[in-house]
Amino acid sequence: MGSPNVQHQWFRVTADGTMTAVSSALVLANNSLLLGSAQTGVSQLYRCRVRSGLSWAPTQDAQPPLDYDVTVVVQVAPQIVSFVTTQTIDFSAFGTAGILQCTGRGSMPLSMWISHNGQQLISSPSPSPGERGASIAVSNTFISSTETLRGLTVTLTNLAPERDSGIYECNIRNNVTLVTGRQVLTIRVPLSFAEELADAVRHAGQTLSLMCNVTGYPPPRYTWYHNGSVIAGANRTVLKLSSLVIANSGSYKCSALSTSLYSSATFGTVLSSRDATVSVQIPARVTSLQAQPPAVKLGSSTNISCAAEGHPPPEITFLFGGRVIQPSGNVAIQQVSPFLHILIIRSATAQEHGMYMCQANNSVDLSSKLIEISVPRPPTFIAPLPASIEHAAGRPLSVTCYVTGHPPPNVTWIFPVGSTAQAAGNAVVMSSIVPADAGEYTCRAQNPSGAITGQFVLDVQAAPALTTGLADIVVELGGTVHARCVGRGEPRPSVVWYLDGTEVNPSDPRARFTVTTTTAQVAMNQIAVDSVLDIQSVQESDFDQLRCSFTNPWGKVSSNTTLRKLLTPLGVLSPYASNDTDSPSTSIVLRWSSAELDILRPATRYSVLYWTEGEEPRKERLDNATKTVLSGLSPGTLYSWRVRAENSAGNGPYSDKQDFRTALGPAIAGTEEAQAFYKETWFFGAAGGAVLLVVTVVIVLCWTRRGRKQDGSDIFDPEVHNQSLKVLNQTDSVRTERMMVGVSDRDRWESSPADAAREVKEIESTYSPETYDCYQLPDVTMTVTHSQPSHSVSSGQGYNADNSNWFDDSICGGAMPADPKYSEV
Repeated sequence: MGSPNVQHQWFRVTADGTMTAVSSALVLANNSLLLGSAQTGVSQLYRCRVRSGLSWAPTQDAQPPLDYDVTVVVQVAPQIVSFVTTQTIDFSAFGTAGILQCTGRGSMPLSMWISHNGQQLISSPSPSPGERGASIAVSNTFISSTETLRGLTVTLTNLAPERDSGIYECNIRNNVTLVTGRQVLTIRVPLSFAEELADAVRHAGQTLSLMCNVTGYPPPRYTWYHNGSVIAGANRTVLKLSSLVIANSGSYKCSALSTSLYSSATFGTVLSSRDATVSVQIPARVTSLQAQPPAVKLGSSTNISCAAEGHPPPEITFLFGGRVIQPSGNVAIQQVSPFLHILIIRSATAQEHGMYMCQANNSVDLSSKLIEISVPRPPTFIAPLPASIEHAAGRPLSVTCYVTGHPPPNVTWIFPVGSTAQAAGNAVVMSSIVPADAGEYTCRAQNPSGAITGQFVLDVQAAPALTTGLADIVVELGGTVHARCVGRGEPRPSVVWYLDGTEVNPSDPRARFTVTTTTAQVAMNQIAVDSVLDIQSVQESDFDQLRCSFTNPWGKVSSNTTLRKLLTPLGVLSPYASNDTDSPSTSIVLRWSSAELDILRPATRYSVLYWTEGEEPRKERLDNATKTVLSGLSPGTLYSWRVRAENSAGNGPYSDKQDFRTALGPAIAGTEEAQAFYKETWFFGAAGGAVLLVVTVVIVLCWTRRGRKQDGSDIFDPEVHNQSLKVLNQTDSVRTERMMVGVSDRDRWESSPADAAREVKEIESTYSPETYDCYQLPDVTMTVTHSQPSHSVSSGQGYNADNSNWFDDSICGGAMPADPKYSEV
């Protein structure tokens, strides 16, 4: 350091300030001080003195030396004095506790802690339920100025086997290093069998798993035994035996050894209290069935050998004709081994011919095989034919005639006439049964030794089918309903009637409903059911859906209709008169068309009214005819007529009034009366033209005058101008007609309470917008209403013809006199 004249010297300084020079052997070439182990026992103050010059002796001109002090702190590395714990603790459900104690020493600062599986334990003196608690106590003892003895005690509570078992570490650290001590703590749960081994039965080739169900901690190691010998490699909880064979049968048991997970320590062994018995079984199976010889002459012998396998060993039996064969004088059974039996027939007869069965049976399965011993034998039924067969039409059917005999018999079938059946070998087949297939079927089997026959009767049954369904029914209120349904089926279908979804119950003698049902055999396998429902005094609630339903075990069929109310007919169309008769002067032909648009409004008759001026109207009724010839008329006379349609529900409206004139008779054709008639005709024709001209002018004036809107504009408003006359029937508020004011027009209305009808021909145009008029016609009182469209018409207002005053206090009555303002046509 510095120039070559600078000198360095190290001194050891005591507590009282005394300096002792350090041996030069400890000073290195770079003036560094080397302290060996002999000097590192305690803490010490060292001073480095630096000065200029060649001598340490003080001179007058020398600078004072410079001192550099260095304190050497000697620290002792930490070490673990002891680390102890209870290495094995038995778990208790009521609380398990353990204590860890660790003592260490070293220079301060000294830190010390205990960790579990790498996680430091922290103080938790009051843990939550299910959590581990920890109480930590620390003690310190000073050994010297450079070393301290520290003790750490951790008390653990609420210990759990899997969570708290493991490696615990005591860790001590200071400025020198970190040291760690380890201890293993095992919280043991004694081993016990949760479930003992169970017996098992399996078939050969299957898989079996046995479980050594042991609880405890640490998890045990397992050992399996078969018939008392250890099974090599079987050290798991489950022993799996695949592709079982007979050798796997026997007794099995297991043992469990509890060992530490962190050391070689063991904590005990448990052994299953009972052995599991495993039984590997083989299903019984006939492996071979042979006859020597299979074809036997009468009086000869034959042997039938039957070999079988199985575990437990099967029971072997021989059967013939469905019965077990027992040894007898002509038959013997030789048991060669548990798996081979021989049936010996010493002298064959015709009765020995047939199918022989060998049957092997054990607790696992049943197996059998058939072999035929051929001895000449007439045909016999293996299974008899059923006496009768019930089968539904439309479904397939196959019946087999099972027969045996030697030589094999030839089977033929005899079918009913018309049957669709076909023979297919020993079977009769019908792909889809039809009624014609019903009848007796005969199976005939024949060989040189004889013949047999068997019969069965096929009863073809059919789901219900409708022969006659419900037609549309329209009836007047209070009328009678006669509804008919016809169905067929086999067995006989039952029939039920429903109205509005509710079953009709005709058993009540007071009821308005009557059901009459008859049956008849219409074919060998068909029964017809004819059912009639009569409803008397039809009520409003009866107009709803009507249904008849036929049911038998093979199905159900229904027919539906709606019971609808008969309404009054509509008006007639295009009425006109023609004189194309033999007596045109005294008769006329009247024609019209029906206006029937709805079956609810049929016309069953027509009424024709005709009259001449000054006569009472005459009526003629026709039964559903749209043409009539009126006779006995006066020659050269003007007649008026109307026609309406009628039915039992009421009458339709009369048609518009039509006029016709009969021809002049030959006796008066050139008389003064005829000339007067012609003049009168010309006069009235001219007058009619003039009236038409006047009416036209009136219409134009009214149109100009009243075709304004209420706001005073000149825009024509037909709704304001076309004020109307409305004709209302006082009893049933029939429809109305609109008429142009001041114009001769025709007005129709329905007069259902009476047969009268009239026409308003002339109407005053001076009526105010809201006036009413009453007038009297024969047999009916009518109200004429003269109003704007916005007015609400009321039948309680009328016009008194006697004093020309409008009143609003009563409904027009039948005593109202005829209004002279209106003239009859």
